[in-house]
Amino acid sequence: MHAPVSRPAACGGYLRRLAAFRKEGWPALLLMRMLEQDRQDGITLYFTRDDPETGTAPETVRGALSLIREVDPARYRRMRGLVPRVIVHPTAHTAYAPLARAAMVRAGDTRPGQHALAALLLIRLSTWSRVLGRFGARLPLRSYRRVRIRALHSGLAFVRRLAGRGHPGAPALEAYLRGQLEAEREAANAAPSP
Repeated sequence: MHAPVSRPAACGGYLRRLAAFRKEGWPALLLMRMLEQDRQDGITLYFTRDDPETGTAPETVRGALSLIREVDPARYRRMRGLVPRVIVHPTAHTAYAPLARAAMVRAGDTRPGQHALAALLLIRLSTWSRVLGRFGARLPLRSYRRVRIRALHSGLAFVRRLAGRGHPGAPALEAYLRGQLEAEREAANAAPSP
């Protein structure tokens, strides 16, 4: 009989994150089997039809995808490769599900007719997909703030393109993102160094 192999203490954190990383994808995979789907130019949208809790969220997400494709075609092509599935459901939590390669959007996080806000949400989720696709569970916990800041910068770049096209809500969205970016930077400066 072989002696048990000792692992360094740091390995335990990695294994817990790996288990959570794999566990987060299973609800997305189950939802994808139960929901209706609609394919739009390379991205599959999963949703429930005629559900009062879902409301107009699928139409808002469709409009957001169309807005991204119209304003920033290169970003849309990247998104299509990184996040080929978008799940809209009232009980889903808004996050990226790496196992399913899907952006999960809670129906309450989208407002009717606010395509630009939903587009920002999808852009931020695609930034997370890029990072988690590369690092997976190996992403150190201290890097999460940097990823959030990177996602905010991606959103700002999109809003600037939106403002260049004369979108009426672009200045308000830019002010909102700048406020969030400033809050993240203040939190990063206040956090103790490792």
